Amino acid sequence: QWRIYADFRQIYGIDLSLDDMHWWMFNGLLWNMPYKQSSFQQVIEIRRKKITSKMGKEERQAIKEAQEMYALEQPEEKKEYTEDEKTKIDEYDQMMAEIRAKKKAEKELGLA
Repeated sequence: QWRIYADFRQIYGIDLSLDDMHWWMFNGLLWNMPYKQSSFQQVIEIRRKKITSKMGKEERQAIKEAQEMYALEQPEEKKEYTEDEKTKIDEYDQMMAEIRAKKKAEKELGLA
């Protein structure tokens, strides 16, 4: 997040903590930042880079180290929900269904 924030400040002069913009505008600016000026775009390129047998030993090692440095943390894989977790999920789903039904009814009555 801070890499994106810094790039927007540096490249566009936009303070994302203060400026209000539509998602599509943000998305367009984000994915069209000049590569050489954008640390965000450069990190994405490092993460995507494929190590091939045609690369020299030093190049492969440098890419591997850079990928490890910029790797995204992966959440632990959860195998199964406990019965308590399942109950809470079901209760939440029921609550959300009731809220949606109430909003729909209010909209149909012209109250929303």
